[in-house]
Amino acid sequence: MLMSLTLINKKCSRRVTVQVFDWSTGSAIPLKVSPCNRKNCTVTVAPHKSVFLFADVSKVKFKYEVLITQLHDRKLVTNVTGVTNAPFTPQEGDTVLQRSLIKIK
Repeated sequence: MLMSLTLINKKCSRRVTVQVFDWSTGSAIPLKVSPCNRKNCTVTVAPHKSVFLFADVSKVKFKYEVLITQLHDRKLVTNVTGVTNAPFTPQEGDTVLQRSLIKIK
């Protein structure tokens, strides 16, 4: 699964934390997120730049959850895309756009 974070702000960078959980067992099992190669990946998105992250969900048997923690910024665009194994071809129907993500208050 591929996540893209794009900042269209001209002046400020933003820190974003991404976590992915496997819910196949009924409990949240954290998965590694690359390029951090940790279960809790915090990246800085610079102005007018994109950052791409990846989590291997190929062994998830039931469902997974993507948790993106960020300050509210309408100029930070977040997308989550289901992809195949290398060469990471996007899978039609497995893409979630920012407008479809659920905000937790």
